[in-house]
This record gives sequence, C-alpha cells and structure tokens, in this order.
Amino acid sequence: MKILIVTPDYSRNGGGGVGTVARFLVDLIATRADWTAEIASLQMSRTASESRRILDPRSWFRRSR
Repeated sequence: MKILIVTPDYSRNGGGGVGTVARFLVDLIATRADWTAEIASLQMSRTASESRRILDPRSWFRRSR
C-alpha cells in the first residue's frame, strides 16, 4: 500500500512539530510489510509558482513558473 502524507512546508519545518509528526508517520508506516509512505510538502503561499490546490486536481499537473 502506498500512502502520501501531505504537510505544509516540510522543508522549513522538518525539525518542528508538524515535520516531526510527518517523519514519525513515515517511519511508522515503513515498519509494515508492503507499505510505503512519501511526504508531499505544500507551499504555504497561494502566489508561489509551485502552489497547487488540493481540491483542484487539474492544478496538480500545471507546470511551475
């Protein structure tokens, strides 16, 4: 089973509370046979060129500027 953990701005908060919980979940999921997890780090600014709307799947495939 593949699991995607969506978290805000993981690169900046990788050592903070949200990042720590995300890393904990990835490590916990890795203990299960046949399960894998990845982290999707969302930009917090709606004007960021990498920004995508989680409720608008069409935006997921848009190229970043």
